[in-house]
Amino acid sequence: MEKRNIKRNSNKRGGCRRFLRIIEFGFYASAFICALVFSALALLFFIYSKDLPSLNSLDFYSPSSGNTPDSKWSQATQILARDGSVIGEFYEEDRVILEIEKTPDVMKKAIIAVEDERFDKNHPTAWIRRCGIDPIGIIRASIKNFITRRTVQGGSTITQQLAKNLFLTRERTLKRKIQEIILAYKIEANYTRDEILERYLNKVFFGNHAYGVASAASRYYGIDLRKSGSTLTLGQAAMLAGLAKAPTAYAPHKYPDRAKARQKIVLQRMVDCGYISESDIDSAIEVFWKDFDPKKVNVPENDSATFELKVTQAGYFLEYVRQELLKIYTDDQIKRGGLIVHTTLDPRMQTLAEAAVSRGLLELTKEVKANRVSLAKGPLESALLCINHKTGEILAMVGGSSWGENNQFNRAVQAKRQVGSAFKPLVYYTALSETATLATVIRDEPITIDGWTPHNYDARYHGPVLPRTAIAHSYNVSAVQMLLIAGIQNVINTIGKDFGIDNSKMQPYPSLALGAFEVSLLEMTSAYSAWANGGIRYTPYPIEFVEDRIGTSKTPFISSNNEISKPEVSYLMTSILQSVVRNGTAASSVGRVIGNIPAAGKTGTTDDYADAWFIGYTPTVTCGVWVGFDERRTMGRGMTGGRAAGRIWANFIKSVFKDTKPGSFPNPSLKNISSVSICALSGLRPSPDCIDIITELFLPGTAPTDICSIHSDPSRLQEFLYGASAASDTEVSLWPDQVNIGAQQKPLSAERQALMELIDAEAGPSPVRRDSPSIPIQHNAF
Repeated sequence: MEKRNIKRNSNKRGGCRRFLRIIEFGFYASAFICALVFSALALLFFIYSKDLPSLNSLDFYSPSSGNTPDSKWSQATQILARDGSVIGEFYEEDRVILEIEKTPDVMKKAIIAVEDERFDKNHPTAWIRRCGIDPIGIIRASIKNFITRRTVQGGSTITQQLAKNLFLTRERTLKRKIQEIILAYKIEANYTRDEILERYLNKVFFGNHAYGVASAASRYYGIDLRKSGSTLTLGQAAMLAGLAKAPTAYAPHKYPDRAKARQKIVLQRMVDCGYISESDIDSAIEVFWKDFDPKKVNVPENDSATFELKVTQAGYFLEYVRQELLKIYTDDQIKRGGLIVHTTLDPRMQTLAEAAVSRGLLELTKEVKANRVSLAKGPLESALLCINHKTGEILAMVGGSSWGENNQFNRAVQAKRQVGSAFKPLVYYTALSETATLATVIRDEPITIDGWTPHNYDARYHGPVLPRTAIAHSYNVSAVQMLLIAGIQNVINTIGKDFGIDNSKMQPYPSLALGAFEVSLLEMTSAYSAWANGGIRYTPYPIEFVEDRIGTSKTPFISSNNEISKPEVSYLMTSILQSVVRNGTAASSVGRVIGNIPAAGKTGTTDDYADAWFIGYTPTVTCGVWVGFDERRTMGRGMTGGRAAGRIWANFIKSVFKDTKPGSFPNPSLKNISSVSICALSGLRPSPDCIDIITELFLPGTAPTDICSIHSDPSRLQEFLYGASAASDTEVSLWPDQVNIGAQQKPLSAERQALMELIDAEAGPSPVRRDSPSIPIQHNAF
């Protein structure tokens, strides 16, 4: 019995030893495996940490750091109007860096609650979160994902997401996950929680091309968080925080039901974190959806574009600004560099300009249809440009009927069209700068030059006329005669030198007097601005200066100025161009509309009513308007410069000065310009026999001294009036309608006034032979 017990005890001890050996083996095997796994992981961490990106990319610009923006932090370039308001942005990623101090507290809490609750150091279990990772969060997410057999929850912390979004690709590999953990550890070791959260909120994508919370608030709610006092409601913050997970799926303007459900989840998480109470959920949701307007969400036109232009106002102007920026900056700097571009645009005037063009095109389109002109090939278009002629600042620019993805051609700058009679003042300026005066008699009678015979719009000739009358009523024959007085080549040289118009393709043909060449609205408006500014022309410019986000670097865009050859002639030009508005071709369409606003300008119409122009100025601004089709074709009979372009110009100017004083033109006498009485027919000093006496302006030393004697001798008067035409059958109509500013003058006859209102008394250039030779300088005998 005793032996049996000894044997039994021995077996027990042997079993225990075997069990202990198994446990010991298991322990050592586990230790070995753990050591092997740890070594493998350590080796992987060592290997994968070698090609980790530098953390320098986290040091984006902020006012406190002053660091140079890294390419990882692509920022939108903002375009500001002259009053500082944002009118548009250029961007690859629509991002505007927002400092953590300006980020609404409710936004911080919402994103922490839904993305990484232990990120808040005040959280009861915040101690579990170490080195940028959350073990509990990873385990919880893994269990949920295993149960559902799909990814329903992520375990990454805010720090891990920042590392992944900023440095790594979205591929799901062991290497990327290890690098993510290493980077998260390094980020937590080198940055404070506020710095990490600031970078996360500026990096995360909220959909709708919005990167960062500032851009998202602007696009979805129209709120500029950079402005002092700007904030978000609880519902707005919860909605944005919910978008971070799946921006497209939860877009509130596209999928409101999904978005509301996601918003409620975020709010419930905020309750769980102790940020808000349970009762706040329903009220926050109710207020949000009551105020939220899907139509006001700023949706990009091309959702798949890699480069975008966000237009708040003045799309054509913004694109023109971009083209000007490309002269100094690279395309990458413009769309990623976060520049702040200060422009010359006046938002109020831009709004008025767009309204005037829109209203004008609506009315004119009806008239074009009434003329049986088809719109199948494209709509009627218009362009308007307004500049401050004292500086060259572009105050308003409308490049077409409506800015859009399929209508970005800027007709104010890019289009070059024949200008018609709006060119005539440049001819008269050149002649007045040479030997002509406002008393020079022009013979408006049949003339043929190398087989080409110009005609007046009313199919009549007007005999001897003075420059003021000829330009006020836009006589074509008189303009050609004045071109011969000035000299064709001299005119070409002058418009290039004094007015900056590209004359490289101009040919020395007599039809040049009638605007038979192509020019842009920008060039013509700039040319007229020289007379408006007393003979000094500033090159029109859209940008004042450009600065970086820190404000440490400013690049000015300086406008050049040029004094024209004869600045004193500007005062004569302003005087006679006032006649166009008061008594000439623009009297009914412009003069009557603007009333007492001082204005000077000229109409222009090309052959077959294909282009309508009006270029004019007040004492403070110069403005040009063009109307026509993109594909050159007729708008229908009667669509003259006055009727089409002049109407838009007048409505715009009238609205601009509705509540603002327009100022007044300088008194010519202050520039040693004298007012002298002359005979309205001969241009000489009046005699007792003269019937019509007017007062005209003259530069020093140019006033006539001879006394008129043609009225005392009938035969001499007959010869003066009709000359070579006296014996022909050519009809010569001489109306006593000399036009004069500030002088004793006779009103237009009823017949003449009716005709003026009907046909606007102007025409465009007639065809001319392409081999017409250059005409040498000639001078009229009178």
